[in-house]
Amino acid sequence: MRRDRRRGRGTGRRVHRQARVDAGRRLHRRPHRPPGQAHGPRRRHRLRVGHRHRPVEDRRARIRRRPRRRHPRGSRRQRRRPAVIVADLGDRYRFVTQPDHAALAGQFADRWGGAAARPVPFDSLAVAAYLHDAGWTDYDRRPRLDDDGEPVDFRGMPADPWIPLYEDGIEAVVDLDTYAGLLVSLHGAGLRNRRYGLSPEWPETPPAFEEFVEREQRRQRRLLDDLPRDDPECPVSLADEATLEAMHDPDRTPENPDGRLWDDYRRLQAWDALSLSFCLTDSPPGYGSVGPVPGADGTDETLSITRVESDGDGAEADEPPGAGVDGEFRVDPYPFDTAPLAVGVPTRTVAKSAAGDPSTLARAYYGAGRRTETFRLRPANHRDTATTDRISR
Repeated sequence: MRRDRRRGRGTGRRVHRQARVDAGRRLHRRPHRPPGQAHGPRRRHRLRVGHRHRPVEDRRARIRRRPRRRHPRGSRRQRRRPAVIVADLGDRYRFVTQPDHAALAGQFADRWGGAAARPVPFDSLAVAAYLHDAGWTDYDRRPRLDDDGEPVDFRGMPADPWIPLYEDGIEAVVDLDTYAGLLVSLHGAGLRNRRYGLSPEWPETPPAFEEFVEREQRRQRRLLDDLPRDDPECPVSLADEATLEAMHDPDRTPENPDGRLWDDYRRLQAWDALSLSFCLTDSPPGYGSVGPVPGADGTDETLSITRVESDGDGAEADEPPGAGVDGEFRVDPYPFDTAPLAVGVPTRTVAKSAAGDPSTLARAYYGAGRRTETFRLRPANHRDTATTDRISR
């Protein structure tokens, strides 16, 4: 009798479990479940920031374009993925993460003024400067090696995973600030589209990035449409619609456009380039000139960056950079509202001998600790480093 009861209980559990499975299958066949119907097993979907801004047809295109593939650890495909900003120091590598590079660009935006025009309102531009590489935060947690056993620099990245990283970052910024998201979208697409005419010497859009550029340009139109035209806190105007269409035309570049969009895009490009000047090499500046940028007098300016060199005895020709400063630089014309301006970027330095395999490199990378390299910028005619001067914006 007890055995029969046990068998009955077991059979009941199996029947009940099978009933739930059958119910779940019926639910998945139905596009809509009637209220009160039992829930079967449902597939979990990862929520992504900004998806509510994407139309259905764009989401479907994204799904078709980005199949999720897993590559074996150590495979050629896995090792070719991009990483942080790498500077070759001879017997060592110096690493700067993309978010730290973006934070340095934000420091330049914070003090923008002087010979450069600082528009009002400005807050959205600061958001764009600090977060224009927001998609890299998780990915840059470890350096990676290429097929030759050397750290992969961000400039050698293929379309996958560059496109997903940039799209994730753009969506995150859009969720915070629509205008900042528009600027970051322009920045990302511009990197694969000759920066909308600012870098005509760059190659044309590679085929692997064409769909990305087209999707971002559709996103840019939607974001611009979402922004109010009569809000004093919103930077855009009706003139920016024509500016955006001119930027999307591959045969022309905006010339003296009304509105702010083109000038704000160029400001973001200037901050990005200024930051890279101090991240790309152990002997900055990486770029001798940056621009054009909108000037305070209404004309465009090209910024010249030169290092303040020492004489043969180790003494600086004008004045020493001071303790804790890794280099001093003249910027002409001077685009900041404070002189001198001290900025810093966190770095990690690893011996090349530690780059034998990914695990060893990762341990050495974190074992090295972070060091903030500090740079001081000043006008070409500024000589008194004992005081800080405020320059009228």
